[in-house]
Order: sequence, then C-alpha cells, then structure tokens
Amino acid sequence: MLAPNLLLKIALLLHKFLFSVIPVKFKSKIPVVPWIAYQTRLSTRVEICNWFGFAHLNIGVVVGKISNLVVIDADSQEAVEWVRKHLPDTPWKTLTRKGIHFFYRYPSKGKVGRKIKVRIDGKKLDLDILGDGSFVVMFGSIHEEGHFYKPVEKWLATAEVPVFNWIWFKGLDNENTTSTKGDDITSGKNDDFDAVYDVISLEKIDKSELGWNNINSDPGS
Repeated sequence: MLAPNLLLKIALLLHKFLFSVIPVKFKSKIPVVPWIAYQTRLSTRVEICNWFGFAHLNIGVVVGKISNLVVIDADSQEAVEWVRKHLPDTPWKTLTRKGIHFFYRYPSKGKVGRKIKVRIDGKKLDLDILGDGSFVVMFGSIHEEGHFYKPVEKWLATAEVPVFNWIWFKGLDNENTTSTKGDDITSGKNDDFDAVYDVISLEKIDKSELGWNNINSDPGS
C-alpha cells in the first residue's frame, strides 16, 4: 500500500500530464465522486489534494478527448501479443492483473468511443478500445485481489506517443458493443513499487503543489 502523500504525488504528476484525474475506492474500480463532469473538464490541483492527501485510494484517469488519450486494454497474453504485432509501440504502458494498458493519443479528427472484447477478422480477442466515456485505474493503485498496477517503463510528459488510428483495426467487427459508460475493465499486477518511485522522480513537483498549506486555495488547474 502506498502512503497518501505518495499517491498524491502520482496524482499531481498525472495532472501535469493534463489528464483528467479522479479518485477511485481503494482496491476497487468504483469512483469515489460522480465522474461524468470530469469527461468535460480537468480536475483541479485543489480537488486532487482534497481527494488524495489524506486517504488511501486508487487513482483513476478519465480517457477520451478530455485527456487526449485512447487506451487499448489487452486483457490476456494473446491480446497483448496481438497489440505488439499490429500496433505501434507506445512508451506509456501499465501492467494490469491479466495484461497491459497501452496508451495512445486521441485523434484530432473523428471520435473514439468504447468497444468491448473486439472481434477482428471473425476472431474475438480479450481486447477493449477505451475512449470517450471510459476511465482506467492507473499505476500506484491496487486491485481488489492485491495486485499492483505498475508502469512498464518510465513515463515522461515529453514522450512521443503515437496517435490512435482506426486503420490499425482493419477487419474490426463494427457490431462490437459501443458504450458511453465508464467502468475500467482491468486490474493491477506486480508488487514491485520501485517503478512507481522511478516515475514520480522524473518530474519535479514543487512542495507547494502538494497542498498541505494551501488546501483551501486553488492555485490553478
């Protein structure tokens, strides 16, 4: 279990990435707050400090246009291998209980919703495309079974992340379920905390941003 001050640092780091950060119940995928509003606006640093400064929680990020993210949730080894074979590599990846979250940038044109257990060329994969109306649990969080969400490699805000493209999914069955609901489908993996410490050490977070003395004044989102 990570201490609240470390969770807060991770949440603030993700906020610096301009991600829509939300609190999720500890060892759960259930949001603590009504999160529909955060599909259209970013949480502020004051909100993040109030959420993560004093409680054990999981960290969620609303994906889609608001965070400039599309996540490919590969929920089995077969799905992970399919992604590695057919999609460009991304430096932003998180280990889950059964597979990997692959993070891509949201395209500037068109929309990306949510497709669950996609079928490609007639074959069903344990693979979800998560865009608008979805959120994922991030590294630093713990699955209900005790598995730890861990970054595959160091995350940098300056990293070159490929833009999602539907062309990658040639042969996709368009009858797959598309939804605007937002529950995460994955879970955490690996009890090694070192990678999380590596991640937060990459970005300088000023002490004033931790909000201990400024919890009631919003320094800006």
